[in-house]
Amino acid sequence: MKQVIRGHPELKYLVGMDVDSLAHDIAQPRLDAVLNAGVKAITVLRNFRDVKSVLREIAELHLLGVDAILMDLGMSSMQVHSTTLWTILREDSVCLVMDPLICGWILRKMDLKVKAATSLNSNAKKKANLFAEKKERIRLPTYNDDLGGKKYHISEFLSQPSGIAAVLNTKALQSFESLDANTYRCELPKLQFLNFEAAPLLDLRVTSTDEDCLVEMLSCKFEGSEVVKEQNDHFSAFMRNQMTWGGAGAESFLEVDVKLNLTLEIYTQPFTMMPTSAVEGPGNIMMQALVDKLVPLLLQQMLQDYDEWVRKQSYSLKSF
Repeated sequence: MKQVIRGHPELKYLVGMDVDSLAHDIAQPRLDAVLNAGVKAITVLRNFRDVKSVLREIAELHLLGVDAILMDLGMSSMQVHSTTLWTILREDSVCLVMDPLICGWILRKMDLKVKAATSLNSNAKKKANLFAEKKERIRLPTYNDDLGGKKYHISEFLSQPSGIAAVLNTKALQSFESLDANTYRCELPKLQFLNFEAAPLLDLRVTSTDEDCLVEMLSCKFEGSEVVKEQNDHFSAFMRNQMTWGGAGAESFLEVDVKLNLTLEIYTQPFTMMPTSAVEGPGNIMMQALVDKLVPLLLQQMLQDYDEWVRKQSYSLKSF
């Protein structure tokens, strides 16, 4: 705000709004130190959502209007570490009240215990369990070669190296390698943000039979920057994708049943001060949205790979 005032000598009115009374106490002397005689500053203990009514109440601005608005939304670390603003109502409910008097009133009315954020037991490890699943069925094309009437069933495709590659979606991987007869290490493309680099590394086991194909995630970890690799000690993941098929002719189908479990250790503020449900709720929504989007894409790519494999087999037979 100091830079705004100093950088705009034409400024005549400055209206500051914040619902936190402590923020007003801190800001007022700082404003006084930089304001000049030509600027009138008005501070209001109100929420940003009341900006229209606040401006109507200021007579000087009623006709002038507003040239610019700067909003700093959210909460600050000062509020997170406050022992007077946070109230843990129940294991599944957190209340952040900006007015300590209101906070005390809530506690008296509900006869609930105040727990200061900094006094929560830091030794107790909290874990959030996230889960998402999706089952989807698609109709399969049927293929016969023109010579011997050979049928190219999806089960045959999934038992071939090209079928395994389709199941692992290797086209979307940075790299993959075989660890044993049916276990593969898959490296996803690197993610980079500022000075951080992360490369997810998955170990997947693929078991294919005449009746189904099962993909299981045996391990998941991150390679890259040191701070990223440290996260490997704070989470675990499991994924299971069972593909089954059935029907005949035009009624042939492929069905996938995907289940994804993720366990996160909650060890950083402000999340350690919140109930587990505050992490699990939005976490489950995000994971389910991700699975809902990826499963259809995987099926679409698999059908394309299946069609490509069949055409290659037919061409090979015809060339003999």
